Amino acid sequence: MIRYVFAGLAAVGLMAAVLTTVSLVHAETPAELCQRVGTDNEFRPVPHALMDKVMSAFGAHDLSKGAGKGPIWRCMAGKVVACVPGGERYCGRADTQVMATSDSTDFCRTHPGSTTIPTAVTGRDTIFKWSCDGDTPKNGGPVRTVDPRGFVADYWRVID
Repeated sequence: MIRYVFAGLAAVGLMAAVLTTVSLVHAETPAELCQRVGTDNEFRPVPHALMDKVMSAFGAHDLSKGAGKGPIWRCMAGKVVACVPGGERYCGRADTQVMATSDSTDFCRTHPGSTTIPTAVTGRDTIFKWSCDGDTPKNGGPVRTVDPRGFVADYWRVID
């Protein structure tokens, strides 16, 4: 009886090893994943195999702006899209709130008439140009477009 139990356990172990090996032989590529899921908002680090395409899409100069953070990708309408965070480029969801933040209000009180409110104050995720009308923040309208999932469209480029 014990011999059959051990034989059964050995067979299960062998089957698990075979299935693991088969799954390792063909890992799903980003393009295959995006074709399967269509659209999702999960950020993933760009794999080495896609780095040349990302460099081509953004250029070496743009990649250097995101030094230390690394490019990320997600799926959009069945395509692989990538973003390189850093500098003014924010890869997260865009802030489409038309009302000024309390930080912007504080900035305008201490810098009345300023022609711009720095992104360090407004946040890199805003899509609007902000200035101070006297000591009151003024929304100068959008300067960036947002994709259907709520991300700044210009920051994300189709890779594959």
